[in-house]
Amino acid sequence: MRALRIPLAMLLALAALVVLVLAWQVHRWQSTMRDDDLTFQVTPTAKGLWSTPSGPGALFAKRMIGVGDDLEFRNAEQLFVQVHLGANDYAEETQRLAAFGRAQSSLESLARRDPSASRRARSANLLGILLWENAASAQDNSTLLLQQSVEAFKSAVRASADEDDAKYNLEVLSTLLQSPGDRRVDAPEGAGGSGLRGAGVGGPGKGY
Repeated sequence: MRALRIPLAMLLALAALVVLVLAWQVHRWQSTMRDDDLTFQVTPTAKGLWSTPSGPGALFAKRMIGVGDDLEFRNAEQLFVQVHLGANDYAEETQRLAAFGRAQSSLESLARRDPSASRRARSANLLGILLWENAASAQDNSTLLLQQSVEAFKSAVRASADEDDAKYNLEVLSTLLQSPGDRRVDAPEGAGGSGLRGAGVGGPGKGY
């Protein structure tokens, strides 16, 4: 009987250690998300934000608390910010255009499949802004880009009725696409220009 108690005690001790390590990594993930969200508000282009904590069990803890979608959305937001950085030379413009491609791809994906309705809405709204801005400098396909922007804003509104920025952007863009004689007299103030809303970043911890 004693021979059985020793291996059992060792097994229980190992299990307790695993639980302790996982609890530690969960705490580290929560701290990383909170602290890096705050850093993002102050320095949105900071490198290494929301990186996986070091040590054993970090990836398992990530899956356990389900922060994968949160991280993907945050990275897409940071790409959105990078797209709007000024470029002083060819190399910086190349980096900006690369960020644009990655941001568009990520936002399109998130707008379709993110489990959070609010994140789907925000992703679709940011995608609509990107397409709208890109249409301003496009030549042959500007009309198509504007149509895609309208659809993105509509998707944002369908995903969440609380997405006021997307509602506003949709109304402004729809007004701009109308002929001057057909425009409503109560059109939004931004209807004479881009009038974009929702291009900023979320509050600390938003979406987690």
